[in-house]
Amino acid sequence: MKTSLEVTERIPDLGKINIIVTRILGILMDNAIEAAIKSEDHRISVAVISTDSNIRFLIKNSVAKGTKININRIFEEEYSNKGSERGLGLSTVKDLTSHYDNLLISVTFTDTFTVILTLEKANQ
Repeated sequence: MKTSLEVTERIPDLGKINIIVTRILGILMDNAIEAAIKSEDHRISVAVISTDSNIRFLIKNSVAKGTKININRIFEEEYSNKGSERGLGLSTVKDLTSHYDNLLISVTFTDTFTVILTLEKANQ
């Protein structure tokens, strides 16, 4: 597995939301690893970018050629492009972020899959 990690500055104490952020990042990393293993490139990049207003956690992974992902549905419970008996991870992420106004999740998919978890500092 080819991995890269970029952290721009020291990450401040996240307080009570630390457990939620850790759980979300665990789910996102599990998904990224599983997809990267099946890809030809076997690549994962993680970046943590802290600014005055937010902390962004970016996870980007390679995917197998020909992979089709419907990003409009990936947060639905039991929706998965990985087969049956799947599809709880990202629905759990969506549920967790929905309880916090200062947690935002976004995804993009081209030839790689990228998830960005943003924690707005102003509302901590």
